[in-house]
Amino acid sequence: MMRSLVLILALLAVGAAALRWLALAYVPRAKPLRPADVIVVLGHPANGDGSPSPAMLEQVALAAALHRRGLASALLFTGGAVHNQHVEADVMARLAVQQGVPASAIATEPQARDTVENVRYCHQIMQARGWRDAIVVTTPYHVRRASTIFRRADIPHQMAYPVCSYELSSWQARCRALRWDLVGLGWLLAAQRLGVDPSWWAKRRTRRAARWS
Repeated sequence: MMRSLVLILALLAVGAAALRWLALAYVPRAKPLRPADVIVVLGHPANGDGSPSPAMLEQVALAAALHRRGLASALLFTGGAVHNQHVEADVMARLAVQQGVPASAIATEPQARDTVENVRYCHQIMQARGWRDAIVVTTPYHVRRASTIFRRADIPHQMAYPVCSYELSSWQARCRALRWDLVGLGWLLAAQRLGVDPSWWAKRRTRRAARWS
């Protein structure tokens, strides 16, 4: 009995250590950025009252800082009204203007319901405006999946994320973010293999939210 208990505790400890390692290793190291045509900022749900969520605040602050450094002359905010009635791209665009970004430098994409649609619709805007490559701003644990989707769309890109947010987050928050992104990545791969539109789930969720609103 005692041996079994010791073995179980040892396995739990190894599992916890492995999860911590994975939570660290899953986020790529931040790399020096080169100038690009546009900074694409991926959306997150706004607060229920329409104010920016913490993820929005961090990402817009980073995008505005990159713009001030001259890494791109234009910003493209993407995200529709997915989890509530507030259009994510519009909330972020207003916040960017408050942080000193000229409105003339900002474009918005207000339809996307998930990352696949973010990339799809942004690609259309980039092609229409002659923007070839992008710096993509997102959360730390979204970097790998977002980069995979941009790469499949054949869009040259670099990834950027708020480093401070990642370094100060708790292990619980890191593991929760890791879990959701691994689920998203699994669905992306499964949808591709089954020949299903990867945005099917996001469309279903949006329809359900509309019925309950």
